[in-house]
Amino acid sequence: MEAKKILILLTAVFGMSLISCESTSINEELLELEKLETQLEGKKKINESNNKNKSSLQKVVDVRGMG
Repeated sequence: MEAKKILILLTAVFGMSLISCESTSINEELLELEKLETQLEGKKKINESNNKNKSSLQKVVDVRGMG
């Protein structure tokens, strides 16, 4: 009976350590996703700015073409 209690405790401790490792892994993945999301937002802003610049340049070209 005592051995069974020890086995149950060891199983619980082992299970908790696995959960802790998995939690750490998930947290690391979440941090990586946050970094990627930040990079993506930055790239979107750059893309929007480039599109505005292209539009402005196209207007200049159009105006010069008319004159």
